[in-house]
Amino acid sequence: MTTLLVPVYLDALYLPTKTNVLGEMTDYSKLPYYKNSQLVNRGRAYISETVLTVPFTQPQLTLKAGIHLHWSLPDALTNGIARDGEQGITFPLVPNRWLIIRRGGNLVEKKWVVESDYLYPEGATPEDTINILYYPATNEYQPYRFLGRKLELGAWRLRPTNAQYIQELSAIGPFATVDGLDNEKIAFAGFYPNCRSVFGFHDGDFTPNTTPPKDLRYDVIGWYSDGENDYLDKFIKEQYPDRDPLSLLDTLQSKAGWTVEIGNNQSFPDRLLCHASLSFAPGASVTNPQAIKFQGTIAVGNNQEEAIAAYVARQLDTTNTENRKTIEEQLEALQMSGRLVQQNRPLAKVLSRSLYSNIFEDYQLLINN
Repeated sequence: MTTLLVPVYLDALYLPTKTNVLGEMTDYSKLPYYKNSQLVNRGRAYISETVLTVPFTQPQLTLKAGIHLHWSLPDALTNGIARDGEQGITFPLVPNRWLIIRRGGNLVEKKWVVESDYLYPEGATPEDTINILYYPATNEYQPYRFLGRKLELGAWRLRPTNAQYIQELSAIGPFATVDGLDNEKIAFAGFYPNCRSVFGFHDGDFTPNTTPPKDLRYDVIGWYSDGENDYLDKFIKEQYPDRDPLSLLDTLQSKAGWTVEIGNNQSFPDRLLCHASLSFAPGASVTNPQAIKFQGTIAVGNNQEEAIAAYVARQLDTTNTENRKTIEEQLEALQMSGRLVQQNRPLAKVLSRSLYSNIFEDYQLLINN
């Protein structure tokens, strides 16, 4: 067996104290369901509005103090394919086991394993774990389950064999084929709150307000627990196993963007191993990434021109409503002049030369600033 090592990006977020951040885009634990003739989550409807996070709401997720790791997936594993004659969009399955190694920084070396596809039993309420939509089986009630867990390496080796796992895991969630994409699926692997127990890890072995020690290092290694789900194994089967290694390599380069040196009489790699490494630089400053409240200004209009005109008019005159309305109409006319010229229509003379100059200068000043 030959293994292809594929690098992935790894990000680290250090929090000196617990911090409120934007939560996951969905919370399926809010769905109503019957359990032993009792209605749970009474007063809520079984619709998307119940589970979706309302835009512009206050942060509802509290991340614990410590170091949060979030690794990306290789680009080739995040591209879906819609084939002729098949329904939906199909995404490649991704590695479901991740070894986390912490070393250096005068700390005891420690190792964990993240089981990205682990499905907690009904009734379990683990911390720092995402929940997913789940269709209850016989004698089950919850329409959701919690997904993903971490275990220290020693405990993982002794884990019971009757654990339950999801059948498919891809960059868009606990499935591989979908009829359409929504915001949650598109951002599943890329938004840490959405996937923090699946493609993320939390190391809480730090006292509050203690910065990470210099030369602290994390290594992340990902693989498939079932070799038949491996991207390279499926790639070879799709491209026919009788093709020579160099021909397969050309196809892999064009399809996945990966390359590897293959020597004489060397077989084509048939297993994929993802790897990332991150070290804290000695003496580097670590800022406190507290969530900053949104301070922007929203301007509303039927189109881009109206929204810009409304915003600029407000900046030029904040007291007189009638003046703002006049300025807004004049700015709209100014922005629409190009379209009117293209249509060979004369531009109405709504601006005097002096007023035009003043507004244009103020407008340019605002844009430049």
